[in-house]
Amino acid sequence: MDEINALIHGFSVALTPYNLMLMFVGITLGVIIGVLPGLGGANGVAILLPSAVYVFGVWLIGISVSSALFIALFMKFAGRYSWLRSASVGLAVSGAAFVLFEIWFTIPLPKGPVEQLLGY
Repeated sequence: MDEINALIHGFSVALTPYNLMLMFVGITLGVIIGVLPGLGGANGVAILLPSAVYVFGVWLIGISVSSALFIALFMKFAGRYSWLRSASVGLAVSGAAFVLFEIWFTIPLPKGPVEQLLGY
């Protein structure tokens, strides 16, 4: 009887809404990665892992700095561009997005220490 109770408890933990949502997201990403030609499991992880770090970076240091780092590092290591070109494009795109959304459209973005230093 203890085995049945343990099984029921396991299903009650696994089938919570949060766990079901995580399963749905994982399955969806797995199907998307599996469908794309030339993109296998290792390449999928190579794309999804930096994206997860980027999302954590947005929470930690703000969207502008995190976006600049993400673009620059992705260009450097995936695209094999030079450090100068990667850094300049990362800063230009991140700065343009900041000016467009934060200043022109006055849409608040997640802020980090750099934006607070600038007074935004």
